[in-house]
Amino acid sequence: SQVLIITVWHDARWGTVTNLIILLAAIPAYANSYFQRSVSIETRKILGRIPYNDKTIVTPGMISSLPPVVQQWLMHSGIVGKPRAYMVRLTQSGTMRIKPSGKWVPFDAEEYFTPQVPAYIWNASIRMNSLLYLNGRDKFVDGYGSMLIKALSFVNVANKQPGQKINESSMLRFLAEISFFPSAALCGYIHWEQIDSHSAKAIMTYKDVTVQGIFHFTANGNINSFTADRYMDTGDAGKPEKWVIENLDFKEMNGICIPCQSKITWELSTGNFHWLNLKITNLEVNRQDLYKSVSVNSRQSLLFPVKSQFNHS
Repeated sequence: SQVLIITVWHDARWGTVTNLIILLAAIPAYANSYFQRSVSIETRKILGRIPYNDKTIVTPGMISSLPPVVQQWLMHSGIVGKPRAYMVRLTQSGTMRIKPSGKWVPFDAEEYFTPQVPAYIWNASIRMNSLLYLNGRDKFVDGYGSMLIKALSFVNVANKQPGQKINESSMLRFLAEISFFPSAALCGYIHWEQIDSHSAKAIMTYKDVTVQGIFHFTANGNINSFTADRYMDTGDAGKPEKWVIENLDFKEMNGICIPCQSKITWELSTGNFHWLNLKITNLEVNRQDLYKSVSVNSRQSLLFPVKSQFNHS
């Protein structure tokens, strides 16, 4: 149409404005489609490596060697008598901010885990304002972490490649998030040490990388919180900071009791930085059809996320 406009420029030149508007709308849409396709390819590669034929049922004997406080959590979670998780899909919503004085912005996300071969991929859409959204992809696979954030799906805001700090940071995130698939506590890459009647240290070693964190439990066996020293900044100047996940509510999903609402805080020398509120909206475990369902169109609804259920000013 622009070629036709040029041929009759005097009479139709204002059509150029319409074409520019269409172009400005089309670029982010195309970029989002490309971004989602790239994440889908990465997701399918991760899910393609897992043992779909694993039918192992968790038994009381399998948890008997663990510290008593961890046994209590696993019994309370409901995993005993159920198949061990080999693939997990979560959908999430919440709010986040990038600095202590920043405004809260809503996000929606989807995350896949493979507990037996530890890996995850997190795909989020973050609504900064009425015009600007960010796509975020966080990944941990083969012991390597990486993070990619794009504005309007095509302008790089952050692109962190594997390195010692991000690898450890990503592994710590995986360790903390086994609260959503408790049978991972039985995997050989995690070693447990009881601290007291309400807490235990988890030490995860995988691909020559070792991290550790402390799970704090309520009297009835829920995970009250998780704390660890984690890299907030994975650049050259970054150093470990205290990272705290407080679980505010719990819910049974697919027969497993998990934290469904959490508050995440960095406890810095300059003061606490409460930066993220998380709500788990759905949990799916060991659905073999999930691999086939991962496609370029599976996440288009997250381009414009719904209003978050968290309200912060």
